[in-house]
Amino acid sequence: MKTTTIALAVFGSFAAATKNATGYYFSLMAARSGSPIHLSPIAANGTSFWIGQETADFCPEKIKTPCAPTNYTMFGLEDSSLSLATKVYGGQHAYVEAVTGLVKYTVPNSGYSPLGSIYDRWSIENERGPGLASLSWTGGLAFCSAKNGKDSSKGPWQLFAEIEGKTFGPNCLGVDLLISGNYSQPAAYEYI
Repeated sequence: MKTTTIALAVFGSFAAATKNATGYYFSLMAARSGSPIHLSPIAANGTSFWIGQETADFCPEKIKTPCAPTNYTMFGLEDSSLSLATKVYGGQHAYVEAVTGLVKYTVPNSGYSPLGSIYDRWSIENERGPGLASLSWTGGLAFCSAKNGKDSSKGPWQLFAEIEGKTFGPNCLGVDLLISGNYSQPAAYEYI
């Protein structure tokens, strides 16, 4: 089974970022040279990860510390589980649907995911050189056009993970995800 790598550009201590997902966060963008998704940011929207959609976040009016709206999505990694960098109680976690391979995230204040969902299989390797590392999901990753037919070369594109029994179709582009940043605070209260 192939492993897709995700380059991680780290500004500061990488070791701290991998040990404590609640203290260090990063953002993602696609790397697929010569394609329409190359260097596009990854956005959380509607419990899925997208290229060509805006980040959808929410901040309740009655919280102690107001939060500014954000236009980007931030992530954290702890052990082999990927999560969204949020302030909401209980956090929001990324998972792969076992039937479709769709990479999704839990809704705020709920840990619900479909039966058999995969939360782990993410890992970090230091193989890309100084200041760079890679985040991998065993099996590979691709962005697939949400449009079918002759417009499938246009977005928006949704993130999928290759799982046993599921392969990417012709409207999908295998991808590496460049990860940048070493932020100490989440950007959003919650993603919706």
